[in-house]
Amino acid sequence: RNGTPDGNAFGFGVGSRHEKFLQEIPGLWHRIEAQSAPVTRMRIIGRNNLCQEMLVKLEEVDTKKRCCVSYETSCESIDADQRVVTTTNGKKINYDLLVGSDGVNSTVRKLLVETKGLTEERYLRNKFWKSLKIPKQAPNVLSPRDFKRLTHPSFK
Repeated sequence: RNGTPDGNAFGFGVGSRHEKFLQEIPGLWHRIEAQSAPVTRMRIIGRNNLCQEMLVKLEEVDTKKRCCVSYETSCESIDADQRVVTTTNGKKINYDLLVGSDGVNSTVRKLLVETKGLTEERYLRNKFWKSLKIPKQAPNVLSPRDFKRLTHPSFK
């Protein structure tokens, strides 16, 4: 997406697993709950509303301004070895963590499949519920101790 309002934005279903994680971010769940509607075993919120609330929360907790949200551009290439993303407007962005949350037809996922040989898995037809299957890492490359839960001083 290019960061502009999308008149065709659909509702996003927040199930119990999503809710559990969103409740762990202080103050975020109350905002989402206030803008969502209850349906059977979940809440529905407009995608734009959900994105806006998450962005507001990110801006509140990112006091050192380490995160950057870019509008009117998209990912053109990824150099996973150098950890650099090049956008369609030519900007190069170094990253520590690349989050590909660009939708069901994800350019980020497509580029990683093409450049890193990852396997794309699909669920419920060819258009929905896609994921990447990351190959098993060689011994001593990654261990479970390398992964830490995301923390921030405001997450108390």
